[in-house]
Amino acid sequence: MEFEVAKTIIQKLSGRLHYMLLMSVGLLVSNIFLIFLVWWSLVHQERIIVPVDVKEAFTVSANKVDASYLRQMAIFFCSARLNITSSNVKENHKIVLQYTDQELYNKFVSILSSEEEEIIKQNISAVFYPEEVIPDPEKTTVLIKGTMARFVGNVPLPTIKKNYLLKFSYQNGNLKITEFADVSETIEEKKVGSNENAKIS
Repeated sequence: MEFEVAKTIIQKLSGRLHYMLLMSVGLLVSNIFLIFLVWWSLVHQERIIVPVDVKEAFTVSANKVDASYLRQMAIFFCSARLNITSSNVKENHKIVLQYTDQELYNKFVSILSSEEEEIIKQNISAVFYPEEVIPDPEKTTVLIKGTMARFVGNVPLPTIKKNYLLKFSYQNGNLKITEFADVSETIEEKKVGSNENAKIS
């Protein structure tokens, strides 16, 4: 009799154990599914942003940006680095460094420090006027062509044509500068080469 009672109790406990096991598996599967949904929404979520200081909206997701975003951010960084005076150069460069990729950071600090020293020492000021902005969302780069006006004290220097190439990395909503280079001479050399080839042909 006691054996039958014990057997009945064990069968009931076994049934409850199987039920609890099924519930646990179900909860585990649902949690994994929820984690996947959260990850998917973070990666694919898009945001339409209209910044305070610009009029053109742009679209960004966790790992992708559009041409408008790149264009406006590149203009912002060019303004921060190139529209300078001896009094604002340090703060402007700090802004640019906040968005600089870790791999470029130390090298860029050295470059900007040299620029700051020269600007303060000679009381230089400059204004860059963008004339053509060419973003490439696939490569996450922007080429900006424009004119640079410079002054030493109150004395104006001749204006010069300048071209800057900005390269970015963009991951999980974070835009970082990986290159900020003056490519004026490179572009001029290509133009000269193209003209010579045209003449030869």
